[in-house]
Amino acid sequence: MRRSQLVYFAAFIAIVAALFAAPFPDSGRLTKDQTIGQTVEAAINGLNDQGIVSFTFKEADEVYVIPPYVSEAELAVATKLKPKAIVKLAMLATAHENYFIVVHRVDGPPSYTILDGNYGMNSDHIIVYSNKEPIKLTKNDSSHQYRPYRFL
Repeated sequence: MRRSQLVYFAAFIAIVAALFAAPFPDSGRLTKDQTIGQTVEAAINGLNDQGIVSFTFKEADEVYVIPPYVSEAELAVATKLKPKAIVKLAMLATAHENYFIVVHRVDGPPSYTILDGNYGMNSDHIIVYSNKEPIKLTKNDSSHQYRPYRFL
């Protein structure tokens, strides 16, 4: 194998490993009244990864809680995501039939995690959440990506 092929193969293995890792441990229903930052932080604290980092949301950063079967039109109206990310997210929301948490950051690419079947909402509308509280993320050193988010 050539060096470039090895790099692509290593990246593929890292992506597959991230996809099979459980994004969040079991938890209760996520409602609009709950603080999403606290819910995400509690879930991440339940993970056993060692590399914990944190960031603070900037004023323009937003978190979206996306229900299953959301349409591209709904995503375009409710979010600041780019068209390519909207198409991909709408396709994933239909394929997985689970809720998503999507982070839109002004200084980086949008990222998302698929919530497991123990998460849900009392609403089928997109919830937009903005704040400046720090949220902890786990960093996957092999791929230099922050888990539990996967990049769009």
